Amino acid sequence: MANNLDWLEEIEFKDLLTGDMKLIADRCGEDVLKALMEKVPKIHVYMSEKPLVEAQKRYIAEHFKQGNAKEIATKIGVSEMFVYKTHKEQLNKKRSKIRKENEENLFNNN
Repeated sequence: MANNLDWLEEIEFKDLLTGDMKLIADRCGEDVLKALMEKVPKIHVYMSEKPLVEAQKRYIAEHFKQGNAKEIATKIGVSEMFVYKTHKEQLNKKRSKIRKENEENLFNNN
C-alpha cells in the first residue's frame, strides 16, 4: 500500500538523505524521490544499462544511413565506433539470416 508523503513538504528532510536516496534527490529532484518512496517503498532498485544499450542499438538499426554516424553518436551518447560496430554487427546478422534461409530453401526444393 502506497503512503502519502505530502507531509514531507512541511519539513526540511534533504539533510537526512544518504546514499542512493541522496543521489536520486540530487540528480532527479525531490519530487522523483518522493514518487519512488510512495509508489515502490522498501524496494531495492538496480538499473542495469543493458536495456539502454539495446535501445541504442535499435535506434542505430532504425536510423543509420551512410554518413550520419557522428550525428547518431552525439544524439544517443555513444562513440562513432560504437555506431559503426553496431551497424556492422546488424549487417552480419542480416547476412547470416539470409544465408540460412537460402540454404534451407535449397534443401527444401530438392
